[in-house]
Amino acid sequence: MEQQNGNQWDGKRPDPITQAKEGWYEKLLARVPLTVKSLNIIIAVLFILLIAALVIGTLKGRGAF
Repeated sequence: MEQQNGNQWDGKRPDPITQAKEGWYEKLLARVPLTVKSLNIIIAVLFILLIAALVIGTLKGRGAF
């Protein structure tokens, strides 16, 4: 893979774009003293609550509730 400045990427240096995308979960794990399983459960529950709030808001806006 050749970069725009003409240097060959040797794969030894970390790619800053990939590092920024993959690093957020590790940073979250370092901040919150939880296991990976419990953190995944919390994220899933929050996502389900968000979907439920959107569905209830849509139904309420249409006058179904």
